[in-house]
Amino acid sequence: MKKFLFLLAVVLVNANLMSYGATPPVPTSTDNLLKRYKEQQTQQQPKAQTKQPAAQPQQKQQPQTQKPQQTTSAPKQTGPLSISKLEEKLEQAVNLIKEKNYTKAEQILHPLTIWLTDSTEYHILLLDTLKGINDAQYQMEIERAFAVKSALLRDKALFYYGVALMENKKYEEAARNFILVVQSQPKSKLGFDAYTRLQMLGFTQKVQFNYLEDVEK
Repeated sequence: MKKFLFLLAVVLVNANLMSYGATPPVPTSTDNLLKRYKEQQTQQQPKAQTKQPAAQPQQKQQPQTQKPQQTTSAPKQTGPLSISKLEEKLEQAVNLIKEKNYTKAEQILHPLTIWLTDSTEYHILLLDTLKGINDAQYQMEIERAFAVKSALLRDKALFYYGVALMENKKYEEAARNFILVVQSQPKSKLGFDAYTRLQMLGFTQKVQFNYLEDVEK
């Protein structure tokens, strides 16, 4: 039965991936992602525990199997696509930016931002697909954690990619990255820093009393 459910999940995921095409659409906002998962957790009502019948004297009590422990943070991974490996790549790019080697940083951050954007959407796809399987609750928690972790790392990569592009005078491309960060995390420090960069580019400006008058002109 479990093998059948696993195969069913694989088929559903493949169908969803085909609907996305080569690249997922607009990145999911990290703020919306966190809000969505918080709402889902509050909506989950604790199940009432049923009383077990008293064991007969002649019967031995069966040992209880321990269920996997729920997690609210992404577990440790190994492998080339693990969160820790992606974090290492981002740290390498940040160090290159500090050394003012912006071209090399670009070469690392360009594919990294693409994959982290895809990865976030794919974890959301897996999470939504696993909802249709009765005994996949704990695996859903894992996918939920990885979706959030990937989204947070994606936003950092987008910001530093924008910084590298800005230093290399690729201003339009840099602005696109900063806008995505602001859209994803409008209330965070990272979002504020990205918006400040947009001000530095002249794409927007700080609040001024004569702002509306300037716009009407």
